Amino acid sequence: GGELRAALGAAVAGEIRTRGVVLVDAAGRERGAFRVDAAGHPQLHLADGEGRRRCVLSLDEGGHAALELYDATGTARGVLSLDPAGHAALDLYDASGETRSVFGFDTEGNPSVDLYDAAGIQRGVLGFDATGALTLGLFDAEGQPVWTAP
Repeated sequence: GGELRAALGAAVAGEIRTRGVVLVDAAGRERGAFRVDAAGHPQLHLADGEGRRRCVLSLDEGGHAALELYDATGTARGVLSLDPAGHAALDLYDASGETRSVFGFDTEGNPSVDLYDAAGIQRGVLGFDATGALTLGLFDAEGQPVWTAP
């Protein structure tokens, strides 16, 4: 709230420059941090009451933005990302951290949904081709096509 303003009195600085800000709860436990990492990438980290990382928002030098979500064990469970070309993707992971589904766009900007089994093998894909036709592919446990349309 107004603690910083009260500490500074009536004068408020127009800007504060720092490489990082750490947020703590009433007990002094780190709950979040906004910092620039050693490579110069801005990041926002949020932690739960036990200090476990639960959310990271980041941007790299190439303009790739990502929001990473973690479960209570620290395992990544989802990433929402946007590449410099404007292609968005949502990657979802199982409790082991394995990719299970990806919702996104191919290099031509066509939407697709990719599904993976527990071993990380792609087992299905649904999308549109460059003509706008719906495509579907189903794959066996080795990733070999068993059915495709068209």
